[in-house]
Amino acid sequence: MLEPASGSLGVYGIDGDVGHFLAAQGVAAHLEANARYAPLLAVFRERIAATVDFDRVEPREFWRRAVREALAESNYDANPVIDAMFDAEGIGCERASEGETIAAHLERLAEMIRRESNAEMLAAAAVMLAVSLGQRPDDVRGYGMQP
Repeated sequence: MLEPASGSLGVYGIDGDVGHFLAAQGVAAHLEANARYAPLLAVFRERIAATVDFDRVEPREFWRRAVREALAESNYDANPVIDAMFDAEGIGCERASEGETIAAHLERLAEMIRRESNAEMLAAAAVMLAVSLGQRPDDVRGYGMQP
């Protein structure tokens, strides 16, 4: 017999499967949005590779700082790319439907990434995006750079 978790009513079902549970929770729309945002990591990778000379900058230290900054949610230094990732309306991307808003948001973010020349800002934003999509922070280092 399972002991109920703290705060749980202790009601466990035996019908259905994980797919049914996820459907009941409305997870599909969130997973679809994640899949649409994931390609932005390639845009980050290209821009970071174009702005950092990893022959002169030690890659592990570069990414260590990026992870630290991203996980601190950029509270110490302004990062307009991170801010824009979490505020589609604030950067003028709100549209009639959620799908149209996501498309406009992705386009605007890609433009911002391609224009940004601060590699550390880009790296912190890339880490933040990866973590938001359910990846580990250290998975991001693989995007175009060897650890």
